[in-house]
Amino acid sequence: MNQKLESIQALRGLAVILVVFVHIFAFEPKAGVGTPVLPSIFVFGISGVDLFFALSGFIMVHTTRNSPPSWRSLLHFLERRAARIYPLYWIYTSVILVTAVLLPQAIQRPELEQISVMKSLLLVPQAHQPILAVGWTLIFEMYFYLVFAFMLLAPRRFLPHLLCLWLAAVIASSASGNNPFVNVLTSPLTAEFILGCAAGLAANNYKRSGGAAALVGLLNLAAGVFLQYFTAGPVEPSGWLRVLLFGIPSVLLVYGMGSRDYAGAPKLLPRFLSSVGDCSYSIYLSHFLIISALARAGAWISAKLPSTAFGPVDNWCYLTAALLLSLSFGAASWHLLERPLLAVFRRH
Repeated sequence: MNQKLESIQALRGLAVILVVFVHIFAFEPKAGVGTPVLPSIFVFGISGVDLFFALSGFIMVHTTRNSPPSWRSLLHFLERRAARIYPLYWIYTSVILVTAVLLPQAIQRPELEQISVMKSLLLVPQAHQPILAVGWTLIFEMYFYLVFAFMLLAPRRFLPHLLCLWLAAVIASSASGNNPFVNVLTSPLTAEFILGCAAGLAANNYKRSGGAAALVGLLNLAAGVFLQYFTAGPVEPSGWLRVLLFGIPSVLLVYGMGSRDYAGAPKLLPRFLSSVGDCSYSIYLSHFLIISALARAGAWISAKLPSTAFGPVDNWCYLTAALLLSLSFGAASWHLLERPLLAVFRRH
């Protein structure tokens, strides 16, 4: 990005923390500690994925706002996206593969042998999640980027029309079945990226402080979480219901905060979240490995101790360590791996 959008980066930080929390919640019972202390509503940290998709659409519009319509722009966009996504993803996927060979008992995924290594590495849809499980969202991201790239062949003024056509096609063809490609192409989650693009266009064109939109989006996201929780319990919504409860509020939040960046309005979110946002991709790829390793360590330690040795203290130790190590390791990965890799690929 030529112009750094601090509030957008802060939302990236918020999104990745939400995802980290949902996995900390998922692994807490497996850590061998006492009765879980995190309430089941933490399962809705999965809404961080919807926020990521809306952010992705916004950022794609922002980064290509000065791109002339041409095949060169299309190829340049795809090159930069590939350099951004693949190298670090390959590293963490390789960690899983090496662990599966050297310590197969450490990988508790019975379906691992049925997963195509090549499809996982290339982020191609398949029947199972990729080897690095969180990569399922990156499959969607690569699909978004590929379709958006071809829109760069048209003059910028046609982008809203093309986005509307894409959204209409998704709405008309929404279906699910046994074909992984069809499931991705027709997924309602695509609407979150498209609407994020629309938010980017609106924020860039009008450049008004969108504090009210951000507040409405945040309140509606919270309302969506509580509505789902009290009507269906701690069950992740799916399909268009998920878009309604999590996606549209995320788009409003992204539009509001992004428009504040364009308007030069004072920042509403703490600088810490922006720093986390800078490292968000590294955190996203690595946190699952950190949390699962800590859960195994906690289970091993608790097996050596009486069940009443520490009460809820051991739970809080696990939760604190999981959060801090996930963020710290991700920050180290950003500085030592991600940034150098990006520099190398962008030079060549």
